[in-house]
Amino acid sequence: MMKFLATLLMFISLQAQAFISLDISLIHKRGIDKGLVLVGELHTREDIRPENRRIIIMKGGIRFEFTSFLLPHPVEEGPSLQIGLEGVLIHNDGRLIKKFEKNELVFNLEEKKEFSFDQIEGELVNLQITANLQ
Repeated sequence: MMKFLATLLMFISLQAQAFISLDISLIHKRGIDKGLVLVGELHTREDIRPENRRIIIMKGGIRFEFTSFLLPHPVEEGPSLQIGLEGVLIHNDGRLIKKFEKNELVFNLEEKKEFSFDQIEGELVNLQITANLQ
C-alpha cells in the first residue's frame, strides 16, 4: 500500500510541473536590395521549463537566445495563461538585431507573435513564436 501511495504521489508531483512548448520560426532573407533573395529558414519546437535559458542558431549563424517565464495571474494564485520571453536576436556577424526586455514580449498561450527586422541593409529577419503549455 505504501509503494502505491509513494508512486501516486510521485506521479502527481511530476504532473504539477508545467512545461512550455514554443514553436519558433526564424527566416533570414539576404540580397533584397539587389533583387536576388537568398532565404534561410529554421523551424523548431522547443520544450522548455520556465526560467531556463535556450539558444537557437540558424545554419547561417543568426542566433536567438532567450529565457521564458510564466507570468503570475493578477487575481488567482498560480501561473496564468500568459508567457513572457526575454532575450536577444543576434546577426551572424555579431551585431544586435533586437533585445527583448522582460516585459516587452508577453503573449497568451496559442497566440502567435511575429516580428520583422530590416535594419541591416539588404536583409530581412523574421521571427515567429507560438507558445503552448504542456
